[in-house]
Amino acid sequence: MNKEILRQTFFISNRQIATLGVCVALALVLSLFTLLFTAVAAPMAIELTFFTYLIAWKKTNVFYAIVVLTMSTWMRLLYIPDGFGIAGVLTLYIADLSQFTFFIIGWYVLGIIKSLNTEKSLVKFILAYLFAIIFTIIIMAIFTIYFLVPVLLPQLIVEGTNWQMYYFISGIIGNTVKYSVNLAIFIPIYLKISKL
Repeated sequence: MNKEILRQTFFISNRQIATLGVCVALALVLSLFTLLFTAVAAPMAIELTFFTYLIAWKKTNVFYAIVVLTMSTWMRLLYIPDGFGIAGVLTLYIADLSQFTFFIIGWYVLGIIKSLNTEKSLVKFILAYLFAIIFTIIIMAIFTIYFLVPVLLPQLIVEGTNWQMYYFISGIIGNTVKYSVNLAIFIPIYLKISKL
């Protein structure tokens, strides 16, 4: 039994390995694209990388999706601006990992919905989507109040900026919009790849 669990978790096909590589590459390209806008409106920059982690999850499993998430996030240190640094990447990593975790929990909690035809799959996804958004707002509020402001504020603060509004927008509203957009992108992709 344990061997079967290990096999299902760690052994994947060549096609799945290629899919993971594409997900990492796509996440990095989209991250670079986002950098074009951060200099103008950093608090409101919408990262379009999160849906690639969901694709990795659906085509492999949770373990490899987290591997893709981790690699894609920390490889940004190779090209992000110096002012962003490890603190900024750590912020992104914790936010993405938290959101991914709650989305997966929501998905499996809603797994009690039976007969996954296209219509019910869409209903299940929308419910998981709403579940994840609600928890995103809660987690981002807690994250902003107890981690972002006291721990990362000295490193991330922009001189002359109203930091309270800056971090409220980026920590709560910005992340809620970010994950809403990513999950909306994932809906048609999921409905497509679920048939493959």
